[in-house]
Amino acid sequence: TRGLVGAGGNVRIETPAALAFSGTIDTSGATTGGTVAIEARELLAFTGTIDAKGLLAGGTAAVKVEEHLAFSGAIDVSSAGKGGAATVEAREIVAFTGAIDTRGALGGGIARVEAREFLAFSGTIDASSAMARGGAATLAAPVLQVSYSGRIDVSGATGGGQAAVLAERAQVAG
Repeated sequence: TRGLVGAGGNVRIETPAALAFSGTIDTSGATTGGTVAIEARELLAFTGTIDAKGLLAGGTAAVKVEEHLAFSGAIDVSSAGKGGAATVEAREIVAFTGAIDTRGALGGGIARVEAREFLAFSGTIDASSAMARGGAATLAAPVLQVSYSGRIDVSGATGGGQAAVLAERAQVAG
């Protein structure tokens, strides 16, 4: 559903069962990126790629799981204009080693990785901007483990964005 002229398309995958995803979804558009929503009830092993880039604005991507999630894939909602928005959410994110790119030359986008119980983060989030203010990145979980190899960038040419870590208990692991 790639938009060769205009906006990107929309893709929604929803299942009450376990889902393992390793493919590529491309809803990029000539003007704005499209929308991707993946929802699974039990288990999602995500090693694939979501591409929802746009020239004027990035798209929106959401991966939501009721139970456990191991995320080693990539989400790209970047833009030469304003960066898009990406969310990865589950009850327990046993491993986030993937990448989220919400960069935008005219403003960084928004990235959120959230777990209702536990989050182990060693991936990358880039919500930076080369010409404007950086975007926002949030890691949220009652129990959060962040690896030294993890990286979050919300820098911007006209000012940094917001990086937030919301946790009741957090630890940094090597």
